[in-house]
Amino acid sequence: MPNRFPHLKQIALTFAALASVALSLASPAQAQTYTFSTLYSFKSNIGPSSVTLYSQGNLYGVSFYGGPQGRGTVFELTPSGALTTLHTFDGTDGAGPNSLTRDAQGNLYGTTSESGYPGTVFKMVKGTGGAYTLSTLYSASYFMSQSVTLDAKGDLYGTDNGYPGVFKIPAGGKWSIIYPTYVPTYPVGNVLVDKGGVYASIDYEGIASSGNVVEIWPTPQSFSIPLPAAGSDYLIQDAAGNIYGLGFGNGADIYGAVFKIDVATGVTTNLYVFTGKEDGRDPGGPFVMDSAGNIYGTAHGGKQGNGLVFKLTPQGEQSVIYNFQSYAAQGLIMDAAGNLYGTLPSGGTAGLGSIYKLTLQR
Repeated sequence: MPNRFPHLKQIALTFAALASVALSLASPAQAQTYTFSTLYSFKSNIGPSSVTLYSQGNLYGVSFYGGPQGRGTVFELTPSGALTTLHTFDGTDGAGPNSLTRDAQGNLYGTTSESGYPGTVFKMVKGTGGAYTLSTLYSASYFMSQSVTLDAKGDLYGTDNGYPGVFKIPAGGKWSIIYPTYVPTYPVGNVLVDKGGVYASIDYEGIASSGNVVEIWPTPQSFSIPLPAAGSDYLIQDAAGNIYGLGFGNGADIYGAVFKIDVATGVTTNLYVFTGKEDGRDPGGPFVMDSAGNIYGTAHGGKQGNGLVFKLTPQGEQSVIYNFQSYAAQGLIMDAAGNLYGTLPSGGTAGLGSIYKLTLQR
């Protein structure tokens, strides 16, 4: 399987389906000044693998190597910085959680994919006393999911790099592959389920500057990712149904791009092509769009060389919001006030990982 996205296991963020619409339609930022703060510093080597935002302000996430046995944890973080471990994996129920989402009832869904253990799709139901009960919806050897997406009906979608393809677990139903791919093609990033369609990015591993976004349902079709990007990471969709993606670079002088797909016409264009200088390179991880159509995301490189947060207007004007002083993970989430959240794999007071907040100053 490809190893182009190690951050998907270690340091990536992922959106909750319930939050994806609210966050993508969050109020546009009216100013460009943000204040950096650390919400939580991990005290052992269990830094956050995935964080998702709940509309009331709590953060829910997973730690790939967390817990006393190093098999991973699911946690909750309040706005005041109080962290509660909701579940600790021990290998019998999965190991290496790397994605998480949440439904309107407060139930959590996620995936595990630690090598040496069967990969799983799990569900955690919150009881009356606040404790969660975990059940396994699917488990198989060599199942290596990168993401999980929940639609309004309670159906789950995700990607599998073990036996490559896009899978679906209907609410109350059984797991099945709905879009198989074959080596050297692999699904990457998230499955986009919105505006009446199901979409995924397909990377042609080992084939330079190639990749597609496919519509799986209702109208099977494929959209070529525009050059010079070598493939795509996460996808989002605007209110008109247009799809946006982060195209990663492919080495010499190809530093990635943000592209747009007009689903109605099939036309794909680059909104912005990174230069690899202070504007950054190789954007990746989940990203967000506000109600004015501005895109916010992360990229490697930048002024300090440790990564940055960027803003891109609908007209393709890029600006850097923040340059990190120490290496930062790729991916962002946004709340309704326009504040941004992310993770630092070696940040915090102990240098063992942290969750940060960029507070918008109006």
